[in-house]
Amino acid sequence: VAPIGKANREQPPAAVVPLAPSAERAEVEALLAQLDPSCDYDTWVRAGMAAHSALGDAGLDAWDSWSAGSHKYPGRDALES
Repeated sequence: VAPIGKANREQPPAAVVPLAPSAERAEVEALLAQLDPSCDYDTWVRAGMAAHSALGDAGLDAWDSWSAGSHKYPGRDALES
């Protein structure tokens, strides 16, 4: 299995909605839910960066929960590296 997005490099990345720094976790989770967690790698990383930007370290938990919905989910250890 290829890492998230590696098999889909030919597809342009989907738009990732920027979040306000004061976003609540529920808002972040709602926005992540609009994206397919099996999206291309660039979109997946941008979604994680947006969650982190909005929630700080708590964004990792939201990103991890969303990412787990993908058949390409690498596990929490890969997200933290």
